[in-house]
Amino acid sequence: MKYKKIIIIAIIVTVIATPVVSFASMTYDINTFDSIMQFILSSTVRDVTEEQLIKGALKGMFQAVDPYSEYFTKEELKEFNEETSGQYSGVGIIISESDGYIVVTSVMNGGPADKAGIKKGDRIVSVDGTNVAGMKRDKVSDLLKGDEGTTVRVGIMREGSNGVTLVDIIRGQIRLNPIIYSVKNGVGYIKIFQFTEYTEENLEPALDYMRKNGIKSIVLDLRGNPGGIIPETIDVAQHFVPKGPIVKIIYKNAPPDVYYSNLEKPEFNLAVLIDKDTASAAEILAGAIQDTGAGIVIGSQSYGKGSVQIVMPLEDGSGFKLTMAKYATPKDRIIDGVGIIPDVKLSNSEPVVPDLSNLAPLREGEAVSRGSINLQVFALQQRLKLLGYDVGELDGVFGQATERALKEFQTRNGLKATGTLDEYTYINLVDAMDRLAHPEVRDIVLETAIQMLKNKEDKGMIQSQ
Repeated sequence: MKYKKIIIIAIIVTVIATPVVSFASMTYDINTFDSIMQFILSSTVRDVTEEQLIKGALKGMFQAVDPYSEYFTKEELKEFNEETSGQYSGVGIIISESDGYIVVTSVMNGGPADKAGIKKGDRIVSVDGTNVAGMKRDKVSDLLKGDEGTTVRVGIMREGSNGVTLVDIIRGQIRLNPIIYSVKNGVGYIKIFQFTEYTEENLEPALDYMRKNGIKSIVLDLRGNPGGIIPETIDVAQHFVPKGPIVKIIYKNAPPDVYYSNLEKPEFNLAVLIDKDTASAAEILAGAIQDTGAGIVIGSQSYGKGSVQIVMPLEDGSGFKLTMAKYATPKDRIIDGVGIIPDVKLSNSEPVVPDLSNLAPLREGEAVSRGSINLQVFALQQRLKLLGYDVGELDGVFGQATERALKEFQTRNGLKATGTLDEYTYINLVDAMDRLAHPEVRDIVLETAIQMLKNKEDKGMIQSQ
């Protein structure tokens, strides 16, 4: 069996590289492993095969190394390669879960789904005859993927149309763009989601856009970036890190590799945003920018994955990734287990959402005013109090304090201050409660970075005058 061959080859390599005395212990370990496996196969009441046990043993072997080393089945290796390359065969849509439905949130321009007529907002109800109602997004995404040139039949419901429409989509190669960019308050903004094979390629038009619009300062957002392909990270660093080392890769039994930037002079003022989910290759870029003074790092301490994995495919289509090296920043800082400490420590506070689970029902069409005593008044009082109005006692009695609070609410919302919970007041009250339950979250970290860069630009202008 191929799995046994893999194990034996690994053992032979170990034996050749170690003293002869270890051969006996290795043989013992093989015999022990085989004995245990045979005992499991002959004794367990569970339905398990020899292949499953060997796969499990291989997975356990790599898990014993560290959290980043892993054995892949053929399917898992294919999925891993798709994630890191940024390319897969599919239909070219982004989907999300909403109210039990799978909803199309974005359609790639010119992609297979676009050519087939799929629109943003369409609800996907079936894929190749499989009902996807209540199914998780990732599962539906897997159903939509497949070999290039094959056809997938998607059932959709569209607003304004009756029933389900079946659409045949011919799958094609999809390239994911891991970069978005814009200008915010006169400062460039570039978000890098991951370092795939196409990151630097997509960075070029973003930088060209900044140059054409006279942008002098850029916020480089690496928050949530899990890393990716190191050579691509080095290519990206060439645009921001001044001439000199970018990263040092340190091996166990070989001299380190040092990668350099050839950039004579950075052309942008730079602020880099990081958080606890900024990891691996993203930390390489943030660390190089920080060590060389090419920019300021703002946010919270990064993840601390300063190790390098190689991916090795095997003959049967399976494979593994193994930690083979660690890396150091230009100033020889080891990031593994430590992370990047930002120059400016700052994080976005989570909005405080009040507990709305115990609210009495507020019924539409049931008007109440001073003198009313019922559950509708109690529900009104609860909501006004949560919105910051003084209603007095929460007792279901529509008295002077409740009337005063309701009139104040009506005035602030541009309504006639009648002191009565009428239809328009009800609508505004529901809207206010919805805003309370889903508060707009300000990105304080980004706002701070933009302001710091603008201040730097202003100082530069003053000095140059």
